[in-house]
Amino acid sequence: MLNVQAFDQGLLGSNTFLVWDDASLEGLIVDCGNRPEAVKTFASCKGIRVRYIVLTHGHYDHAEYAEIYKSAFAGAMLVCHRSEKPVLADPQANVSELFGTENVYPYPDIELEEGDSLALGETELTCIHTPGHTPGSICLYCESEKTMFTGDTLFNMGYGRTDFKHGDERALIASLLRLLKMEPETVFYSGHGGSSTVGAQKTFYGV
Repeated sequence: MLNVQAFDQGLLGSNTFLVWDDASLEGLIVDCGNRPEAVKTFASCKGIRVRYIVLTHGHYDHAEYAEIYKSAFAGAMLVCHRSEKPVLADPQANVSELFGTENVYPYPDIELEEGDSLALGETELTCIHTPGHTPGSICLYCESEKTMFTGDTLFNMGYGRTDFKHGDERALIASLLRLLKMEPETVFYSGHGGSSTVGAQKTFYGV
């Protein structure tokens, strides 16, 4: 069984998720906008071994503490889509420049492609490449649990903006339509705000 613990006090109201498999106690972290102390304390109390630190995309409010997370969770590998590397390396594209800093974020240890999977014990989460908000935006989908992490591609009654550098509105619309074709009972956890289901979003958008 997959478990999810949300930390929702991140930069610009961003969410960080600690996700773990009950049987193996192997886990991963989705996005690094919350400072890692509370995440590490929770993981330690539960005995969770964090294997991966996944960036759904490289914007400031999701990647700012990535280096600190790597230090806090020894041996955990940083993961993102290969197309996101130019965003990580560019303060204008990763929007840190807008907030008074010019940060370059670390390159991933693992570069994902569409269809690649990360295993937590016998549970797998699969990369869905959803460009638009950024070129390398991804969702992580666990088919066995009908659970998905959507970053800033899909929110509850909303979606990510495309007016930052490398944003692409046409690509984002295509990504959204793809996600809305998934099973309506799929629960998703987004980069900002609360969780919802694909079915609820289909109703909201009238598709």
